[in-house]
Amino acid sequence: LAGTRQKETVSIYLDGKLVGNTPKKKHEITPGTHTVVLKCGPCSEPQEQTLTFTVSPGDTYVNVRNEFTP
Repeated sequence: LAGTRQKETVSIYLDGKLVGNTPKKKHEITPGTHTVVLKCGPCSEPQEQTLTFTVSPGDTYVNVRNEFTP
């Protein structure tokens, strides 16, 4: 799992657990269905986006990118 953000620092939650902030270069994930929540606290108004995806055995990389309104 990798996450990038252009301006504000965004908190990255994987399956309900905080795994870091952007930019996040690499975080190992297991095969299965996962939920990523991106939270932008420094934005003018707090914003959140939830993404759900499935990782298949053998997948090696998932890139998550989002554009929040500053």
